[in-house]
Amino acid sequence: MPSTENNADQPFLETMIGYEFDDKNWMDRALTAKSYINENKEITYHNQPLATLGDAVIRVLVMETLYNKGYGEKGDLTKEAETFVKREYLTDIGRGLGLEHYILWGKGDRSKKIWNEGTVLGEFLESLFGAIFLDGGMVSARDVFNCMDIMNIPDKNFNDSTMNNVNN
Repeated sequence: MPSTENNADQPFLETMIGYEFDDKNWMDRALTAKSYINENKEITYHNQPLATLGDAVIRVLVMETLYNKGYGEKGDLTKEAETFVKREYLTDIGRGLGLEHYILWGKGDRSKKIWNEGTVLGEFLESLFGAIFLDGGMVSARDVFNCMDIMNIPDKNFNDSTMNNVNN
């Protein structure tokens, strides 16, 4: 099983995100780079399909949070949501979790330390949310989203001028 080859202890990651997988295979899939399966033919899954699902899950949670905080107009929702669904933003969160230590990388990716380039850690964070959704449903994904404090913003009606300062 691939999880034994990770550099870091997956139960610790589960503790950090506030979620324990019922089916550890979902976590393994979320944390397996395509480059790794290219070098390990016995493994037939990788993170990318889960990243697509996780992107949608994160978008729903972002929109729900904004709506619940008073961003009820379509333009407001769309504009504010863009900040929180950008891969760059998600990459920063993934880097803060030390996500690169939990991923099964191919040898080339590992030697290049590819996680320091672009938004690859954001993609793996999306994968993790896709896996959480499939393992525990939207309630579990929402709990992790809130536990990770991905959107630490005040209610819109609390102080509009404060939000303007945050966005500038």
